Amino acid sequence: MLGITRHDMTYYERYQAVKAYWGQQRKAGMIKKSAPYPEPAAITPGCNCDGAGWYIQRTPAGLSEMKKCACGIAGPSAFERSLNRELDILANRTFENFHIDRPYKETPGASATMQRAMVENAVNKARSFANAPSGWLYIHGTFGAGKSHLAAAVANVCGRSQRVVYRSMPAMLDTIRENSQMLDKLFDQISNADALQIARIGDYASIVRRNQFANGDLVAYIPEGAILPVDLIAELGLTGKLAGPDANRVKAVKLRGVLSQGLCLAAREGWRLGDDVTSLLNITKYDPPVPAGFQGELQAVGSGRVIKYDIENFKRFPDVFEAGEMVVMTEKCHGTFALFGVLGTANRLAGATTPEERLIISSKGVAGRGLAFKPASEANATNLYVRTALQLNLLSAVEKAFGLERDVYIMGEIFGQGVQDLAYGLSKPQFRIFDIYVGTPGTGHFLNDSELDVACNNLGISRVPVLYRGPFSREVMDTYTNGKETVSGKGMHTREGVVIRSAVERQIYAHDLPCWGRVQLKSVSEDYLLRRGNATEFQ
Repeated sequence: MLGITRHDMTYYERYQAVKAYWGQQRKAGMIKKSAPYPEPAAITPGCNCDGAGWYIQRTPAGLSEMKKCACGIAGPSAFERSLNRELDILANRTFENFHIDRPYKETPGASATMQRAMVENAVNKARSFANAPSGWLYIHGTFGAGKSHLAAAVANVCGRSQRVVYRSMPAMLDTIRENSQMLDKLFDQISNADALQIARIGDYASIVRRNQFANGDLVAYIPEGAILPVDLIAELGLTGKLAGPDANRVKAVKLRGVLSQGLCLAAREGWRLGDDVTSLLNITKYDPPVPAGFQGELQAVGSGRVIKYDIENFKRFPDVFEAGEMVVMTEKCHGTFALFGVLGTANRLAGATTPEERLIISSKGVAGRGLAFKPASEANATNLYVRTALQLNLLSAVEKAFGLERDVYIMGEIFGQGVQDLAYGLSKPQFRIFDIYVGTPGTGHFLNDSELDVACNNLGISRVPVLYRGPFSREVMDTYTNGKETVSGKGMHTREGVVIRSAVERQIYAHDLPCWGRVQLKSVSEDYLLRRGNATEFQ
């Protein structure tokens, strides 16, 4: 990166100097003749801008603030805009034609010999930087010292193998004046000029420093949602740069137009492909706080009466679905996972005497521990899951649709106002089904797509929106992953993503594959991951 400055020259002087230079370039045939530069208007009494139209004013706090001058002069904006072509015009500026041996004007405290030595040192430092750019190069000097020539020489060397962005200070000031939004794009151009690379792990992308890794290097991939210890954050050079109140959580970001969803750590000695180094690195998973309405009195029901449910990301297992395989893609709603079960006659809880004690009401984290909320407990009167299950009159609905001989487990999403940050325009929570399991956990089965449609209709409970049925392809998946939600029918906000499953239930049982079990994956929208504001992920 280059920083070039000069403090003893006014904007008007810079304008006149570079105008003269461009005139020489035109006469020499270096550039085509263009419209004449607009001459600055006469400077009016009380003018602070030296004919530029703008000036810098110091605030009481010592900060610099740009002010529009009362004289009303517009300044040479046509000239400024033409500086977008600066690097092309300066293409002939090289280290070889930089004149070190030239007349130097004696000044107090700086002899001609001393000035020559300083310029020669600057040229050598600039040449070293150009051959191996790293960090910043800051060039400072008086008018005519050769700052722009050196900067252009560096840019011309770097441009042989890297993308280079060149902007003079007048051009940057004009950008600020004319369109402040363009400044962000300009800084993005400068700050991202070939300093970074994209590392791919599976289908995930992670932004890393240029030349930090080579293809095939063994790394530890740290996914979004990971909580890192202080020493590891420091090792990665990310102190103060991660998400969360403690700046220790990995979160998805977008850099250079690419979604970066995790971090890469160079493998340590002794690590092998496939090793799980989570505990070794003292990394934990982010668990969002549990709202009061999600909490309640629990009971132990055992792993044989709950479904432990999770959906892996497509980016982790990008080769599971075959091109052309018939699949179903449903909208992934942003709410909270709910498990509602009705125990069959043979699997009822010991000592159960009332119909309500057939009910299993649980959430993702609670079910994972073999627990469920007590349906009849007064402590659960305000519990979101219990209230939803009772409002659905599940016992009667399941008995009508399936009978009561076998276990039936209904999995779905509760969403709407008060559940997560995306409310789908709903004033109160709503429940939609996305899966049903029939039979005792471990020996039963999930319903396939057509069976699930029939079951939802018989239960009188809506299914999450089905967005696509047909042959699988990445292009189709990307199309339906992104866009607006369809639950409300009004596109109230961004879509979380989609869940992809085989149209007919399919299992992978080969333990030598990286993924085995039920074929079902999720694809999450970039807009959802990058959404701003009070984004919530309650479970």
